[in-house]
Amino acid sequence: IFAIGDIAIFRNSKTHRQSGQTIVSAYHQGSIVAQNIVNHIRKRPPKHISGISVGYMVPVRGIWAVSSIGLPLTGQPAYWLLRLIHLRYFLSILPLSQAVRRWYHGQ
Repeated sequence: IFAIGDIAIFRNSKTHRQSGQTIVSAYHQGSIVAQNIVNHIRKRPPKHISGISVGYMVPVRGIWAVSSIGLPLTGQPAYWLLRLIHLRYFLSILPLSQAVRRWYHGQ
């Protein structure tokens, strides 16, 4: 049985800390589980998940946010960092004009 995302809880075997139930954690888990399914089919040993902690970014209201990515940030600097991350994501999946339009309108 393989599980990822909100239905799975990962505890780091060294630190015993639980991973956050975030999209980043689920994405990382998904990559490892995909490799483990292939390893299972090929009768190879599973790859173990190592804990990841990339921090968090939380929009609070208006143009204010809180971030623990890199240096801890609050207020407008954290908000604009979050907005730049959104722009980068939109640019990775949409043509330039659509990405900028969606980013500008906050979608």
